[in-house]
Amino acid sequence: PILTSLSKACFDNLVEIVSSSSNARNSSNRSIRTAVGIYLCKLRLGLPNSLLSIMFDLSDKRTVSRIINSARQALFDCFT
Repeated sequence: PILTSLSKACFDNLVEIVSSSSNARNSSNRSIRTAVGIYLCKLRLGLPNSLLSIMFDLSDKRTVSRIINSARQALFDCFT
């Protein structure tokens, strides 16, 4: 709850909604769950992508940027 502001049950529910109703898919770099988690951390905490890449063990800040854009688009598609 500290990083995303959601309880585990709410986060699981959100990931399930995104997984079932959007074009989002798992890739070699991240799962849908990780993408949504990174996006929510970015929104809540406003951390720079370089720090998020360290926290989530990703290669660089460009990868984080692509993941955030993917998660943002998946959530946008689900809820608008």
